[in-house]
Formats: sequence, structure tokens, C-alpha cells
Amino acid sequence: MEKIKQILLQIFATKIGWAGISILLVIIFGSLSTHSTFIENGYVWCDYAVFAPLAYLLGLSITMIAYALIINPIKKFIKK
Repeated sequence: MEKIKQILLQIFATKIGWAGISILLVIIFGSLSTHSTFIENGYVWCDYAVFAPLAYLLGLSITMIAYALIINPIKKFIKK
């Protein structure tokens, strides 16, 4: 039981876990959308539902790039 608790904590409490969930949702909603090649007639609501996880991934990527290129070097410079 403790092992399952640790796995769920890693999935839902870390940025990489949320990114994985978002990627999974993009795959699911994208495969069910009207632009899908997997099914003949897709669902219109999936066209719109795919934007939420994509927006999260875009925001997370921009934030991580900003930390890597701007914020962390400034913190290192201030500590010196």
C-alpha cells in the first residue's frame, strides 16, 4: 500500500507527473477529435478539450525555460 501511495504522490505532486498527465490527455482528446485519423467521425468537444492540456504544457515549458535561462543564472550571480 505504501508503494502505491508513493507512486501516486510522484504522479500528482510533481511537475513531470502533471506533464505526463497532460500529454496523455492530449493523446486521448486528439485521437477522439474531428481531426483524428483513428476514427471516422470525431467529437467536436474534443477539439476544444485538447486546448487545456496543451496550454498547460506550453505554460510549463515557458516557465522552465525562463528558470533555466534567466532566473537561475541571476540567483547564482547574486550569491557570488
